[in-house]
Amino acid sequence: MSSIAVLGEALIDLRVLDGAKPRAEGRPAAHSYTAQPGGSPFNVAIGLARLGHRAQFVGRFAQDALGGILRRHAEQSGLALDCSGRWPGPTPTALFDLDADGSARYDFYLGDTRESMFAASDADRIDPASLDAVHFGSVASWLPGTGESVLSAVARLRESGVFVSYDPNVRAMLTPDHAHTRRRIEDAVTRSDLVKASEEDLAWLYPGRAPSRIADDWLTLGAAAVVVTRGSEGADCYTARGSVHSAGERVEVVDTVGAGDAFMAGLLDGLAEAGALRRADLTELPGYPPAIQRVIDGACAHAAATCAVPGADPPWRASRVTA
Repeated sequence: MSSIAVLGEALIDLRVLDGAKPRAEGRPAAHSYTAQPGGSPFNVAIGLARLGHRAQFVGRFAQDALGGILRRHAEQSGLALDCSGRWPGPTPTALFDLDADGSARYDFYLGDTRESMFAASDADRIDPASLDAVHFGSVASWLPGTGESVLSAVARLRESGVFVSYDPNVRAMLTPDHAHTRRRIEDAVTRSDLVKASEEDLAWLYPGRAPSRIADDWLTLGAAAVVVTRGSEGADCYTARGSVHSAGERVEVVDTVGAGDAFMAGLLDGLAEAGALRRADLTELPGYPPAIQRVIDGACAHAAATCAVPGADPPWRASRVTA
């Protein structure tokens, strides 16, 4: 199995449960929530650890009860936290409820993001010689206060020859400066070998432009492969040698929370199994394109399995083998 570091944020997803419990006359009804581990990079790291990889999370945990939930979840999943840091403030949270199709609507409460999500000093403890790949992305990669530190850490690792993957995971409600966010994301693309983005990400970044055109632009910026996820319609992979489409896997959807992160973990796992966690291997796999087709199909299946259960709960390798 491969050694993969994941840089970014860990937070708690607070799901609003349906209905409110009645209380004594004259008192407001009580609403209930469930606290679920979340944060896109953290979810990816959990997914990789459950697939048996030597995964380590590089981010920060608050020293409160919610931070304890995150740390226990990591430890129970086999995720290494040697390069993670702590901070004394509250855990960042994302409050969400579900639409009829199982997709989530979020409101974020992040506090002082410069301190609560990521610190360059944590990444300084990573030994590049011990890594096969590094993944980064989401809020910590483009939000002012952490984006600079994340990109600096990624640049150092890439200079050492480490394979780099990236998922912008855009959250429009946190990005009032559209132009700044797009520039930051394009800067991240130039530092990456593999980029994964959803159709929703691309529609927000480049309104009215076809995903295939955007993928071509990102290949020109320096990515060796760009993967665009399309929800229930599967995913497309673009390289200099052409494109590959996966129709995805149909399941009864409970919710889509963490599906994109599970796809990312499955994608890196598939590339690792194919011996392709090097930039040149993305287009030089023996039997290309069937080899990359198997990788994309597997990532779609991994995401589908996550959609069949509540919350960001990616499957373990044993469950995928026996399913």
